[in-house]
Amino acid sequence: MNVAARSSSRDAARLGHLATGAVYVVVGLVTLAAAITRHVPPHSPQGALRYMFPGELGTVALIGIGIGLIVDAVWQVVRASTDADGAGRGVLGMAERIGWLFAGLVHLGLGVAAIRIAFGFHQSGSERQARSWTAFGLALPFGRWLVAGVAIATMVVALVLLVRAGTGDVDKRIDWGAMRSGAGTVVRVLGQLGMIARAIVYAVVGAFLLRAALEASAQQTRGVAGALRAIRAEPYGWVILAFIGIGFIANGALEFVRLRYHRIDTR
Repeated sequence: MNVAARSSSRDAARLGHLATGAVYVVVGLVTLAAAITRHVPPHSPQGALRYMFPGELGTVALIGIGIGLIVDAVWQVVRASTDADGAGRGVLGMAERIGWLFAGLVHLGLGVAAIRIAFGFHQSGSERQARSWTAFGLALPFGRWLVAGVAIATMVVALVLLVRAGTGDVDKRIDWGAMRSGAGTVVRVLGQLGMIARAIVYAVVGAFLLRAALEASAQQTRGVAGALRAIRAEPYGWVILAFIGIGFIANGALEFVRLRYHRIDTR
């Protein structure tokens, strides 16, 4: 890459970290509130953005977050296609690059949703969207196997996150040496909390999706909001929900750390 391209890549990555971190903090705060009081229901990321950003200032914030997420989606595509972060061409490297593409698609959808919310366009609920996609998958040839495969893959991602959290493998692309003494430990703990919180949500979403496949019923599917509601309904579920909220906030803080310390190999 030339100098201008390298600078643009770094700026896009930083904007993406800022927007992604803001979303995680917002969702974490709403989830924590839902654990503390029954007056606040658990929300999906789209619902949390709508809940937290009413009014004119909220509109500006939503547009900013939406643009940041869309820019990040473009960066994830560039990152994956050029291997800007040096994942490599092996099996693990290709899997990681596919993960970047998937993250880009998720951020693109959430970014568009944030802008639509800002301008007052109707957004169908995340639960309805999840069930609609599951129904579409079940209607395909070997659909039940396809949906079951996605469910198992989701739970495998949850397991990988738990293993990474247990080994302290937070992010090999953070410039740990540039941090002050002791700061690295705090950042690792933030990353571990964030990974465990996401693993819990992925595991619950995957379990419901597997149930949908086994029963051939899209109505069994749960999105993020549905998974959080199911957790809160369990005995002492509010404790787990509070932990997830704290973990999401920690993950948002980690994105803000990446804003400064993420090393990008823009060759």
